[in-house]
Amino acid sequence: MPSQRCCNASAAGPTPGATAPRVGLVTTGTPTPTRQTLTRAGCLALLAPGGHGRVAATMRAVPVIIPVAFNVFGEDVVFGPGPGDDLSRAIENSVVAFEADHLGDDGRGDWGVHVTGVARTLTGGEDGHRFRLSSEIITGWHAIGAGSVSG
Repeated sequence: MPSQRCCNASAAGPTPGATAPRVGLVTTGTPTPTRQTLTRAGCLALLAPGGHGRVAATMRAVPVIIPVAFNVFGEDVVFGPGPGDDLSRAIENSVVAFEADHLGDDGRGDWGVHVTGVARTLTGGEDGHRFRLSSEIITGWHAIGAGSVSG
């Protein structure tokens, strides 16, 4: 039976100091972006214009992710889950996680901000309830550099 060699081995054996390629990873040839942690002020600045995000809650003990439109009022995130009492009941006075992010033109994440807390009822109206989430627990990141590793 013929002997088998690793792809980085020569007839004389493996190259000293060489490592085997990592199975399942594809590199694009550009450096992997790194994520830099944001300050509280940096997180709030990214959320300030408002936009679209997601709220994670539980509904009848099942996790749900709800797309929401949001604004920032002071240092709180204000959002509405849209019409429907079921979604409002899942959120009202419950601990929820909110997340908003932005993708660059290349489809890679530019930044992400996460807020966790109790969603308090703000108002009710024809478009459903609105909730106010304190930004007491807020974390975020933004990408530095370009490139990707996928697997």
